[in-house]
Amino acid sequence: MIQISDTRLRERFAAFFPDAEFLGAVECMGGHINRTFFVDAVVLGNQRRYVLQCVNKNVFRNYRALMENVFRISEHLERKSRESGGPDAERGYIHFQRTADGEFGVDGEIGFWRLYRFIDRAEGRLRAT
Repeated sequence: MIQISDTRLRERFAAFFPDAEFLGAVECMGGHINRTFFVDAVVLGNQRRYVLQCVNKNVFRNYRALMENVFRISEHLERKSRESGGPDAERGYIHFQRTADGEFGVDGEIGFWRLYRFIDRAEGRLRAT
């Protein structure tokens, strides 16, 4: 497995939040396809955790189309969640972050980097239909 330096993680995160204070990152070792890191940072004066993920371009060869679909779904869920008016509407969807240049992520030599907000105490569940 290729080592990813702290400097590289800082650079990738800075593509999304150039003025943020990068506090640190730790790799989530449970993935099988993508490399996932939990990043702590201060963004616009608020300390928050993010998920910085390196999408495997060997598995997801058309990663740009993948990200276009992911953003379409994420933005739809965001609208629906906000329309619900619940007190914790922000927890109702995965919010993917565009880069400072408005892109879906950062194309790198080992993968395509994307970022989304970490949702504390969230659990993923499958719904029976």
